[in-house]
Amino acid sequence: MSTPLSTGRSGSTTLRKFGYSIRIRRLEFFPVHLSAILTAAFLGAASWSDLGSGPAVAAFVAFVLGVHSGNMANCLADRDMDTIYKSRLATAVDGLGKRNVTIQIAISVFLIVLLVGYMTVASGHWDIAVLGIAWLVIGFEYSLPPLRLKGAGVWQVLTLATTIALIPGVMIIRAIDAAPPWQVFTAYLGYAVSMMMVSLVNQAEDVPEDARFGIRTAVRALGITPAMVLAVTVVTGGATVFAVSAVALDAPWWAVAVYAVVVVLTLRFLTRIYLGVRGKPVEEAVEVIRRYTKQLPLHGAGMGWATVLVAVSIFAVR
Repeated sequence: MSTPLSTGRSGSTTLRKFGYSIRIRRLEFFPVHLSAILTAAFLGAASWSDLGSGPAVAAFVAFVLGVHSGNMANCLADRDMDTIYKSRLATAVDGLGKRNVTIQIAISVFLIVLLVGYMTVASGHWDIAVLGIAWLVIGFEYSLPPLRLKGAGVWQVLTLATTIALIPGVMIIRAIDAAPPWQVFTAYLGYAVSMMMVSLVNQAEDVPEDARFGIRTAVRALGITPAMVLAVTVVTGGATVFAVSAVALDAPWWAVAVYAVVVVLTLRFLTRIYLGVRGKPVEEAVEVIRRYTKQLPLHGAGMGWATVLVAVSIFAVR
């Protein structure tokens, strides 16, 4: 027979484990991730019925599950490193247990496979199945052996761009089956390239920790200063491709203007980081980076949601 005390403890444990499950999904990054799938959806859709179709909804759910399962796999793989540098994540993994986390990941993957299968059959686009398989394999190989692409140098940042934005975005565009013009794909490619700056800056502050554990990220492979030059370059190039494609898709001038302002503010932010780290040894450069990274979510979300605004404006005038 349970007592009020034992019932209370059970409820507290369940609530705590629920909190741990939320924590390892890294919801603090979700506003930026969400901009990826919404941008793709509004760029590709010709009507509200496209957005509300079964394949489109399935693509959205699969995207959420994919991002969350990737984050969980990363927390599981980096548990030892997180014990030292991100103890809240290691505590969550330990509190749930590795078996529990693995089961959560397995359930997510199973559901993703079902959703991708449905999207493929319902849309008649069999390339979606190929994209879905590639998405799962590349996504998990980011954190897990044998490839562990997180330590693959420049490929690390390309892997993130591919799995967080490029592949799922193309999947939803294809699932909608609205036969979009080619500028839809170039616009989305521009978005994916420009958002690479988030991972470049984010990884730069972890250089000492990654070096200690032998993880050769893109920033370690390039060096901090060249990586910041690359961040400026991908924003400039990606935003230009997106804006030109958006104009070709009849985006209203005001939406493109808002996007341009956000891009300029982001470039100003990145330029300040570059000037701060230029010529400094690694330890001092990392300190400079860490002074700026608190602003990174703001600029990442700003870039992402300014892109969504343009995509919505294009959708509205169709």
